[in-house]
Amino acid sequence: MNVKQKLFWVLILCVYVGINHPLKAQTCEDKDCGCVVNPAPAGIMISHLHEKNQWMVSYRYMHMEMSGMQQGTKPVSDADVFAKYLMTCNQMQMDMHMVMAMYGLSDRITLMAMAEYRTAKMQMGMLGAESGHHHAMQGGMNMNAENRGFGDTRLSLIYGLFRKQNQSLLLNGGLSIPTANLEKRGAQNEMYAGVYHPYAMQLGSGTWDFLPGITYTYRKGTVSGGTQMNAVIRMGTNSLNYKLGNELTFNQWLAWQWSRTFSASLRLEGYANGKIDGRIPSLDSSLEPSAHSNNYGGSGINGLIGLICFLPAGFFQNQKLGVEAGIPFYQNTNGIQMKNKYGLYASWSIQF
Repeated sequence: MNVKQKLFWVLILCVYVGINHPLKAQTCEDKDCGCVVNPAPAGIMISHLHEKNQWMVSYRYMHMEMSGMQQGTKPVSDADVFAKYLMTCNQMQMDMHMVMAMYGLSDRITLMAMAEYRTAKMQMGMLGAESGHHHAMQGGMNMNAENRGFGDTRLSLIYGLFRKQNQSLLLNGGLSIPTANLEKRGAQNEMYAGVYHPYAMQLGSGTWDFLPGITYTYRKGTVSGGTQMNAVIRMGTNSLNYKLGNELTFNQWLAWQWSRTFSASLRLEGYANGKIDGRIPSLDSSLEPSAHSNNYGGSGINGLIGLICFLPAGFFQNQKLGVEAGIPFYQNTNGIQMKNKYGLYASWSIQF
């Protein structure tokens, strides 16, 4: 069963539960709390506080597809790539499984911890044996690279500057702990057999990263929305002699809860990522674009549409499911990079 089919069945489950079990749970409109009826999209991880001694555990899944190449805002042909590199990237997939726990230390302070498991797969096309390195001719050979394992661990504190009946302003700060293994090498039947994978295939940053952010949310009747800005500030250089660029992400979303069971959302996500500083000494930067540290960083805007299902009382009490899908509206890359094709998100959470 592929990713699209899995998310389709999640949606079917939401509809089935919503039709057969009308929700009688609380709503947040007239309560000063961050309760389970929180219509933030599935791709937003920080959007509310928890009351003192209250827990929330969630599982989140993210899938990203990339295909084709571009430089700046313009597409790049295979011939252009082969003029500089031995191989070109045909397709790349990234999957992230995230487990997150949140705990209300007080009514104003919530603690959060998140661990993740990543899989990265890349398919590359190689020049034909009869072609020279600088000839724009693609042969029939394809090679794959795959890396999987646990990623970095995040610890954060969320502080409520103010929470009124229908508004909240939150500050968050945290650390990304470099728990991912950067020493893994490619399998013998892969492109990077016996050597380190390129930067895009690594499972973490390898550095301690500071994670500041601010979130404003509001609600009026069945309509709610939010504005959020998060950053990733890299500190130091990792064991492979490089440092990923800093990141800045801006989200703006609007949600409409048309029933006690369902809420739909629209979200715009803008991002700006810095360049890589340094390089992996043993990595041949002429192999393919993702092996060259100059081909990282850039900016872009994504548009996403989502659905949240608030599960009913009884066995499903205080649980919710969410799905979200998005496509790029704009992408401006540093150097030659793969084009983003689409992204999918799914989430499940339970509060107690």
